[in-house]
Amino acid sequence: MFYSIVIWLVLVALGFKYDTYDVLRCIFPIHNNVYWFCTAYVILYFLSPVLRAGVNAMTRTQLGTSIVLLLIFECAFKTFLPVRLTEDKMGYDFLWFLIMFLIAAYIRLYGFKPLEKSSRAFLIYLLCVAVQFAIQFALVNINAHTGRFEELVGLSIEHNHI
Repeated sequence: MFYSIVIWLVLVALGFKYDTYDVLRCIFPIHNNVYWFCTAYVILYFLSPVLRAGVNAMTRTQLGTSIVLLLIFECAFKTFLPVRLTEDKMGYDFLWFLIMFLIAAYIRLYGFKPLEKSSRAFLIYLLCVAVQFAIQFALVNINAHTGRFEELVGLSIEHNHI
């Protein structure tokens, strides 16, 4: 709120004209998704007691299954379909924060063996970087030869890419 209102006041003082919609966006930045991170974080913050209670009520299998299904919905479709999905927010929304909350809750409750040793975690990190680089390289080359994947070139560096 502070930045939205102060910036708006400075711009008004400098002579910029605003309509009613612009003023409302400055007064209600969370509701209008002016700052995507703050909007997603505030929603997650207010829902975290309910989410925590839900996580605590679920079995390990239920929580794991929920995470896998959400990852398929949010990441796998986007990664493997050669078109941009209309509702894909590239991980800049509450849904991605929800998925990260559930993954963190799972790791907190049950651990994650592949990441318990720092050397193994580092190797997994290097493997992920190599795969991401290979996907990015392939998309750039395919687009260079066909000109058909220009919209998808940056796909592999988005938050919710597999």
